[in-house]
Amino acid sequence: MKPRLALTYREALRWPIEQAAARGLIDAIEVVPSGFLREGQASLLRRRLATLGLPYSFHFIDQSLASADLLDQPDWSRLAAFLAGFEPLCWSDHLTACRAGPLDLEVNLPLAATPEAAAVYAENICAFRAALPTAAPFLIEQVPTHWTQAGDTLSPIALFRAVLDQSPAGALLDLHNLYCDEVNLGLDAAAALSALPPESVVELHLAGGHRLETGFWVDGHDGAVPPRVWALLELALRRFSPRLIVLEREHNFTDLPGIFADLERARDTLP
Repeated sequence: MKPRLALTYREALRWPIEQAAARGLIDAIEVVPSGFLREGQASLLRRRLATLGLPYSFHFIDQSLASADLLDQPDWSRLAAFLAGFEPLCWSDHLTACRAGPLDLEVNLPLAATPEAAAVYAENICAFRAALPTAAPFLIEQVPTHWTQAGDTLSPIALFRAVLDQSPAGALLDLHNLYCDEVNLGLDAAAALSALPPESVVELHLAGGHRLETGFWVDGHDGAVPPRVWALLELALRRFSPRLIVLEREHNFTDLPGIFADLERARDTLP
């Protein structure tokens, strides 16, 4: 089955979303619903999605699934009630720790990469998924590896696979995050694709970023998709059969022709 192509939903992107849908460039959107959940705005989100009339996925950013204390304070009833009011194609979050107790770090951090750590992350995900019995597939996304730790014994992609193998989650494979690791750490992004089972990848992310003065490449979701990411997309589509491919664009909305050009290229690349 041919994958759906989606654009990140932002109200600021409503007109481009409507135009892209009318031109046959997208057939879905990906929504980050965390703000609506925190502010009790589920009804507002339902109305906005109804006016767009497109299938949608949910991409959360704040569950902190790899926090060591996640199971000490599980309070997912509000999230369960929120999800019960929607029918996303799939829903996802990052394999990261972004909170420590009540402290919200507001950033996705790379994790300790050992078999023992992977087992803890998988245990967290198993408990989280069991508490939220929704019908839609749940996926985890690998984050860019800003640094590695002295005690790491697994590569970033080996850690990701170890968690997938031990949990009920599918994979949301972010190709731009792989590119970041290739630029910043010298990791082989193409080899990382080969390390994942073909049936594991349900969704792909495309994005662009920018380079800091230090030379570090940032996953900014604010620019055109780099040529290397397009090459990774072609490789990924030879190995995986994703249900959804999302162009993430969350900043710098002035380059609308560039956004449409990336969508057109993605559409042309689909099998």
